[in-house]
Amino acid sequence: MTIVMDTFNALTLFLFVVLALLQQGAADPVVNVSQGTLLGKTENFREIRFLRVNIDIDVYLGVPYAEPPKRFRPPEERQPWEGVWNATYARDGCAQPILPSSEDCLYLNVYVPENVKKDAAVMVWFHGGGYQYGFSTSRTYDPIVLVALADDMIFVSANYRLGLYGFLSTGDAVAPGNYGLMDQLEVLKWVKTNIAAFGGDPSRVTIVGESAGAGSVSAHLLSPHSKGYFNQAIMQSGNLLSPWAIDSSPNSKRSVMMAGDLARRVDCPTDSTVEMVACLSLQSERTLTNQERELISDTVFNDLPFKPVVDKDFIPDQPEVLLQKGALNPGKLLMGTNQDEGTLFALRAYLRAGYLNADEAPEIPLQDLRELLPFYTYNYNHPLLHSAMEQQYLDWSVADNSTADHFKAFVAMMTDLAFACPTDAFARWAMGSDNRTIFLYHLTHVPEHSLVSLGGLGPKWLGVGHAEDLPFLFMFGLNNRRQFNQPTVDKEFGIQMAKYWINFIKTGNPDEGFSSSAEPWTPYWPPTSPVYKELNPDMKNRNSLKANECQFWNSYLPKLATFTANTTDMEEDWAIEVDRWRNQDMTDWMAAFQDFKDNKSVMSTERRTREMIFSVFVGLLALASAAMAGPIVQTLNGRIEGVTETFKETDYLKVDKQIDIYRGIPFAEPPVGARRFQPPVPVNSWSGTRNCAKHGAACIQYFVSFSGMDEDCLFLNVYRPQTASKTAAVMVFIHGGAFFFGMGSMPEYFGQPISAVGDIIYVSINYRLGPFGFLTTGDSEAPGNVGLLDQVVALKWIKDNIQRFGGDPDKITIFGESAGSASVSFHLVSKQSQGLFNRAIMESGTSTSFFAYQRSMDYAKNQAKDVALQAGCSTASSADMISCLQALPQRELRSVAYKADLAYLPVVDGFFLHDSPENILAAGDFQKLDIMIGTMRDEGALMAMVLDLTSYFSSTAPPMSRDKFLQVYPNWVFTYGDVPNNAAMKQAIEAKYVSDSQAADPAADYLDNYIRMMTDYTWVAPADVTAQAHLREGTKVYMYQMTHQQTVSIFHVFFLGPKWLGAVHADDIPTVFGNPWIDDIFYKTGKPLPEEMMMSNTVMKYWTNFAKTGSPSDGVIPDWPEYTLAQKQYKEISVYLPTRTGGIRQDYVKFWNEEIPKLVSPSDVISTPTEGIAAFIQVQNQVDQCIAEFQEDGVYH
Repeated sequence: MTIVMDTFNALTLFLFVVLALLQQGAADPVVNVSQGTLLGKTENFREIRFLRVNIDIDVYLGVPYAEPPKRFRPPEERQPWEGVWNATYARDGCAQPILPSSEDCLYLNVYVPENVKKDAAVMVWFHGGGYQYGFSTSRTYDPIVLVALADDMIFVSANYRLGLYGFLSTGDAVAPGNYGLMDQLEVLKWVKTNIAAFGGDPSRVTIVGESAGAGSVSAHLLSPHSKGYFNQAIMQSGNLLSPWAIDSSPNSKRSVMMAGDLARRVDCPTDSTVEMVACLSLQSERTLTNQERELISDTVFNDLPFKPVVDKDFIPDQPEVLLQKGALNPGKLLMGTNQDEGTLFALRAYLRAGYLNADEAPEIPLQDLRELLPFYTYNYNHPLLHSAMEQQYLDWSVADNSTADHFKAFVAMMTDLAFACPTDAFARWAMGSDNRTIFLYHLTHVPEHSLVSLGGLGPKWLGVGHAEDLPFLFMFGLNNRRQFNQPTVDKEFGIQMAKYWINFIKTGNPDEGFSSSAEPWTPYWPPTSPVYKELNPDMKNRNSLKANECQFWNSYLPKLATFTANTTDMEEDWAIEVDRWRNQDMTDWMAAFQDFKDNKSVMSTERRTREMIFSVFVGLLALASAAMAGPIVQTLNGRIEGVTETFKETDYLKVDKQIDIYRGIPFAEPPVGARRFQPPVPVNSWSGTRNCAKHGAACIQYFVSFSGMDEDCLFLNVYRPQTASKTAAVMVFIHGGAFFFGMGSMPEYFGQPISAVGDIIYVSINYRLGPFGFLTTGDSEAPGNVGLLDQVVALKWIKDNIQRFGGDPDKITIFGESAGSASVSFHLVSKQSQGLFNRAIMESGTSTSFFAYQRSMDYAKNQAKDVALQAGCSTASSADMISCLQALPQRELRSVAYKADLAYLPVVDGFFLHDSPENILAAGDFQKLDIMIGTMRDEGALMAMVLDLTSYFSSTAPPMSRDKFLQVYPNWVFTYGDVPNNAAMKQAIEAKYVSDSQAADPAADYLDNYIRMMTDYTWVAPADVTAQAHLREGTKVYMYQMTHQQTVSIFHVFFLGPKWLGAVHADDIPTVFGNPWIDDIFYKTGKPLPEEMMMSNTVMKYWTNFAKTGSPSDGVIPDWPEYTLAQKQYKEISVYLPTRTGGIRQDYVKFWNEEIPKLVSPSDVISTPTEGIAAFIQVQNQVDQCIAEFQEDGVYH
């Protein structure tokens, strides 16, 4: 009997064996530290052309340096552990709004090259990210090349608490703030105690940081608590004199206001800081992080809501005062800035205007400049000060030209204000305090490829922008773990810059160590002519960096600001209160007013007259209050209050409607604890009115980019235009995501456009995903398919309640895309879903698609055992195993489950699916309902992109050789058994998809063959199976294929993304949902063509017409005929929406559905679709990385 091993597992086993053979005889590194024993791993780095190195580096990742932190408290020293700590993999970064995160995050990493013997110099790196984002193991800070070049220098990086968790302050002892800086100090203490065990010298520690990391370094230079824990410092683009780096308001009033704002957002008291912090400490991480993200988006442009404060302890006084007093910890300094740091602010200011992928910088006329300055000049926010800035920076030869471009002036202002001149001031004060040695630099070499320009795309106008020193210092172009193309000149320049840093860390002098042909780097010496090194390929020394500009910012403007201020403390307090009031929720103000009304002591002797006037006013206020209240619906479970939003678009959609939206409505009890892995329980009733203005949490899933995940996630959202009839048609959308990611509240699925166009009620739902939704033991302990049963309970809730929203319970259409489309197809064949809907739309997926369900129950049950083993649970019985897994924290279960496997899918469980979908369709044992079904012409381009992820950033398609084609395609054809070893099947497939002339051409490109094959096998042929089954039963079928390639693809992230995909999988979503008119979508940084806007309008009408009448046609838009066995007419979704005849690739459909099954050996065990799921993961990870790179590096928030 032929046993076909799952392709993914086979590849994994092969790689494991190879690695094992390579590592024979080489023991994993082990080191004893004060808390216990660490097990690391050894990585080899080899680069011959530029560095001429071949070196082994011992790496220890995820080393705990403190206990899991108590919220808003200083860190506690890590206690000893028993046994051996596995330091072979990185841990989560600290809690933050976007990136992988956890509050249990205080871990560091140590890199030790093989040549370290004893007393090596140590570099401790603190990452940047505006104190809000970032993590130590980011690819941006991968030190492997730097450590290899240094040869005998130890590198340490660490996480530290960020945002509200690291810097929230109440301005008193209750929550003083600066916990993130205290975490860093704990790192330095750990290094002091333990670095000798790695071969490091605790007296030769240099702390280094960039951006907020540089601000952190300067904080340690000024903190008495950090004295003695390092001996040198490097600050790249920042210090505490930078206006963004610390809250310099008196008594940290701004930080206190931010803490109060956060507390009000989560309904915590603010009258007492003790009660406020106690309440904040009890809030879930998800709740706080969600509110922090909103707070960041509400914060004015370049300012940061949570950052270091003058707490009178860690930072005893204002940085200027400490520097003037000479209260600076000893040690040599190396510090500097980049030439065009200010383009960071221009990028933020013009991000929405589409300049993220532009060749030319935005033009800034004088009026625009004057409108920008109040948002970007921090404390210097006064008309007279702005006028002084104009005098200093504008080119007055064009002052009378209202359209003259002042972009360069704006960038220069921002560079000098935020970076260059604070660096100059810090260096001068540090020099004046003790004549210490300081090396100053200014980076002017413009990189060929920007850090922001992922894959060669991105803005071409940033110059030497903020963070552009990082690709040089960490030598991105020489790191084979990155895909960052640097020309030779950039690589060589990066090597020289890195050598300067390494020399300084080892010797205190950037010139000592590696030899260089450049002139010696003269230390900074202000009393004469201050010298700095201009970092470019020439490496020349220069004098008096920005002398005039820094005299303006560091001397003249502060004096002018003092003159213009002339305000009392009362006026200042009033200004802060006005700012707080402006951002406070109106309902809070109304509550305060009601308290005032109830206070009878305010009545004077003219009581009756005042009572009459007051009553009239209160009555008017009550009417206003009622007008401001959201729409109310009494569901069977309780009352809910939503929000009303205006949706107006008059150019294409020609709609102007009020839409009542109810978000985050629970339809089932939280599936937590003993309910984990169990069928859902319908939601219990609640008392009072439930606020449904905001979305509920997304279900726990693989991708970390979705913030706000929680196991308590069974929510739905309802959109109802006020113009809809009292018996409106209802459309229920089931999201895709390969059953392991996604949520009903993704902006791509927002319902305003489609509900407004069709006057229908739109509903989107969440359901459990991955192991939470589909792990099974094959019995009642974990029956499987609970994610699909979640959908069933949601449909029952909708059926029972939609009439209360004005919907018709007998006119419900379910529709979905990809795995959501497969779900729709499952509901058509499941007896559990009968009677819950009336029509169905399937977009790119059916129940017989390879990715739709797990063909082998044994494989699925073994998955559960693998998860249990990863978690350390007993597998003696299903009950023991599931009881243990139910007790795991949700984050831990998510982690161990995805280490065990990737694809957790529906199974034939005998309950939701009483038989395989293929058998049910063949027997006609399904719901006989009208359907609409279709595919994308180039769905398979998704698989092609997986084969070469660098093609994600390419404008041209990656070529595929014949050998590559023959190698990869058999690994995808999972449902036909052991294809790689079935010669007859391979011969038939290759004969079908490869012409004789192509086979004879050794240079032929097989990419299109591969895309066509994957499209046919995975999507087109399965769609035809479902359509044929429904036609046999006499139901109406409407078929389509989308052939239009989107100008703005769902795969385009900030203008980045492949331009060759064609009409790829999932690219129908922007058209079906009217994404051009949804502002919140992250990839929508370009504007679709007018004809694409018109096409989207028509497609939304097709979909909603079908939901309302059972036919997509309405006599106005182009007719869409039924699909019949005779003519096989289908609609081509393209700009002109033609009707085609003869079916979609019928010859190939017959091949896959009739001819290939005859070649399957009866003894074959059907493979599992793990590799297919892995493909989706790789693509989504690539998209995720694009977003994360922007956010992590502080360029896009």
